[in-house]
Amino acid sequence: MAINQLAFFGGFAFAYAIAFYLSELGVAWQLILGSSTILAVALLIGRIGLPESARWLWAKGHKAQARAIAHRYMAGDADIADFEQAARNEKQGRFVDIFSRAHIRSTAFIAIFWFCNVLPYFGIATFAGIVLPQYGLDDGLTGGVGLSVGAVLGVAFTMAFIDRAGRRAFTAPPQWIMLGIFLVLGLWSTAPSWLVLMLFFAFFFLNAVGGVLTAVYPGKLFPTGVRGVGTGFAAAFSRLGAAIGTFLLPVGIEHLGVDAVMLILAGVTAIGAFVSQVWAPETSGKPLSQTSGIRVVPDAE
Repeated sequence: MAINQLAFFGGFAFAYAIAFYLSELGVAWQLILGSSTILAVALLIGRIGLPESARWLWAKGHKAQARAIAHRYMAGDADIADFEQAARNEKQGRFVDIFSRAHIRSTAFIAIFWFCNVLPYFGIATFAGIVLPQYGLDDGLTGGVGLSVGAVLGVAFTMAFIDRAGRRAFTAPPQWIMLGIFLVLGLWSTAPSWLVLMLFFAFFFLNAVGGVLTAVYPGKLFPTGVRGVGTGFAAAFSRLGAAIGTFLLPVGIEHLGVDAVMLILAGVTAIGAFVSQVWAPETSGKPLSQTSGIRVVPDAE
């Protein structure tokens, strides 16, 4: 899942550069956005033949096929044994179950954490050409691509150390630091350009660190029966944050000024940091049956 985030941020940097040059050549923005259809069709074709979840197959009664996939893709005997033990006790869930007492905390944590992570990113990353000149940094292409490279480095750093340091170390602490970054940007309007650029680079690096966890946590906190709807709900909730950041950031800069917008982003980040500090669990090294709250009943066989 961390590698997936690496691909996302790398793709964002590449897409930003291509879109910038196409717009400079006079290509209509509708065609630039529409070009994503080519990639969507390629992905649709590429997904043909992917294996189903072993746990999902087990829940549907296809136990032999589930065992075959588990033995093919799982790392060792302990993982396979945990899979079979949990699968026997897990039930197919409903959408409303993600708001039950067993899962409401995981649902709220992932949705709010994800929302607060993507809102400032999509606003600043999409409109780097507008935000950076507000601080005297006029090269939108270099700034936008350079900041996205910072995000790629953040993901790579997280991938290298997440299994050693644990999940919580990459969840709340980066957000508290980002809160400080936005406060500096919002309260120190005359900060030198070199410092502003460093702060934005640090934000992209740290935001990408948290971005990895938005991909890692759902698969560990939701059991198979509600993982699809739980992850889908959190992703949909996060897209509200992405939309707000994308569409309202330029409006906010125009009517409130960039300093006020940075303080608003500081408030959003503070919410995410607080929620993570209180609710983010440590799932590193724990089996799925434990982190997702599956009630395991000893096998009678």
